[in-house]
Amino acid sequence: MATIAIGSCLDMEDKYQAQFVIDPFSLLIVDKKRLIKRLTCPFFVLSSKEIGVIKENNIYTVEMVMSYSGSDIQFKISGLSYSHSYFNILTI
Repeated sequence: MATIAIGSCLDMEDKYQAQFVIDPFSLLIVDKKRLIKRLTCPFFVLSSKEIGVIKENNIYTVEMVMSYSGSDIQFKISGLSYSHSYFNILTI
């Protein structure tokens, strides 16, 4: 697996930040117990903002994970790319 970028996600139950490394079709997530878990596409996210056709507080399916600049992680949803910072991962 080629490492593209490092980011974080939010556990909806415990409100902690977990670190992850991505490839195009999965995330390696280090959870609060410091265990590595692979989250494969498709996975579900909850939108935190309204962005174009994305409505706030709706659940969406991530088809692919990308990074164009090496620092900003993008989620492909319904064929379009959105910054991961607008979403919280629901499936951990």
